[in-house]
Amino acid sequence: MRDGGGVLDSISLVLALILFRAKIVESLLQRQWYLGGQQIGIRVRVALMILDYTKPPSIKNAGSN
Repeated sequence: MRDGGGVLDSISLVLALILFRAKIVESLLQRQWYLGGQQIGIRVRVALMILDYTKPPSIKNAGSN
């Protein structure tokens, strides 16, 4: 009976290690995805600021004359 229990202990340990590694990989990939989203947001914000500052000021004040 002891041999069967030892095999089950070994299998459960291997499965636990596989699950642990899978969770680590999942966490790293999720962080990478969030970081990419933040970088896209920063790039969009910079592009909008560039568009805002490159507009000629005469167009903004043309109606107030």
